[in-house]
Amino acid sequence: MASNPVVLVTARAAALGSLLLVIAPLRIAAQQAPRQPRPGRGNLIGVVVDTLGRPLDSVQVFIAGHRRSALTPRDGTFRFDSIGTDTVTVTARRTDHYPSSKLARLAKDGGTLVFELIPRLATLPVVVTEATLSGVRGVVSDTAFHAIAGADIQALGGRGGIVHSDSLGAFFLDVTPGQYMVRVTKPGMLPQMIGVTVPPTGGRRLAVHLEPGTDPYHARRAWAVDGITERLERRSAVWSHVYSREDIARLHVDDVVTLAKLGAIGPVSEDCSVSVNGLTSAPLWSINPDDIEFFEVYARMPAMGMGTTQPHGVTSINGNTRIRTQGTAPRSSRMGGGAGGSCPEGMFVWTAR
Repeated sequence: MASNPVVLVTARAAALGSLLLVIAPLRIAAQQAPRQPRPGRGNLIGVVVDTLGRPLDSVQVFIAGHRRSALTPRDGTFRFDSIGTDTVTVTARRTDHYPSSKLARLAKDGGTLVFELIPRLATLPVVVTEATLSGVRGVVSDTAFHAIAGADIQALGGRGGIVHSDSLGAFFLDVTPGQYMVRVTKPGMLPQMIGVTVPPTGGRRLAVHLEPGTDPYHARRAWAVDGITERLERRSAVWSHVYSREDIARLHVDDVVTLAKLGAIGPVSEDCSVSVNGLTSAPLWSINPDDIEFFEVYARMPAMGMGTTQPHGVTSINGNTRIRTQGTAPRSSRMGGGAGGSCPEGMFVWTAR
C-alpha cells in the first residue's frame, strides 16, 4: 500500500517540533548562563569527580611544596589562592579511591585542574590478635567468611618463604620475633598487606578477608614487594627502624613527622616527600598515622641489589615512586639538623591497600 505523503509530512513536522521544544530551552539556558571567571593570577581552581563524572566530596587536595591543603565539599570543587606562577604538583586522594597527581601550570590568569579518581573496593579490616604459640598463624576467607584455599601468604623480610592456605583457609608462618609486612594474595582477588609485630614470647593470629577484583597497579606493586623484601633482609638495626600498625598504636604518636624523627634518631623536616602506595607523592605532614600499616625509616639505606638502589634524599610510599626530597647534602649535615630539620636517606610508608 502506498504511503500518504500528507501523513508523513505531518509526522515529521511533529517530531521536529518536539525536538525544538527540547533544544530551545537548552540554548536559552546556555546563553543566559554566566561565563565562568578565570581563577586569577597565581590562583588554582579545580574539581574532583569519579569515573562516572560525579563530584566527589571529602577528597584531600594538596600542593606539597606550598604546604597548602583543601578538602572538597559536596560539589567536588577546590581552590588555592596566591600560589604564584610556577608549575606545581597537585595531589588528590580519598581512602576509597586510588590517588592521583597532576602538574598544574599557572599562567598569568591562573590555572584549572580536573581529577578523575578511580574507585577501589573496600575490604573488611584484618583482625590481629595475640596468640599463645610463636609465629604468625591465621585464616584467609572472602567477605562472606567462606574459607579460601590456595592463597599465597608471605612474611616480607622473613626467611620462611611463601606458604599456602589449606582447605579451611588456615596458614602458619614460622617467623622469629620482629616486625613483618605480611602479604596475602590469590588470583582474582585484591591483595592484602598487614603490618605485624611478633613479640619475644607468643605470636600473632590474623583473620584476613580478600575481596574479588583486579589490582590495576599490579605490576608496580610487584616491583615494590621485591624492594621491601630486600630492604628488610639487608637493613641494619642501628641505622633503620620499622614500625607496624601495632607499634604506632603503642607509641601513641599523633603525627608521622614525630614517628619519622623517632626512626631517624634526629630532626626530620615535615616537608620530606613520601610516595603514597607507590602511586603518588605526599609530604610527611599530610600523612595520617591511622592509615599506616608499616613504616620504614632509614638513616642509612642498606646496600641494595641491581635495580633497587635508592639514591640519597629519596622517599617512597610502598616503594614504587622515587622522588627527590629536601636535604640532599652529605649525610653528616642532613642528619645533623639545622633550621627546619632534614630528611633521612629513605622512608617507606605502606598502607593496607
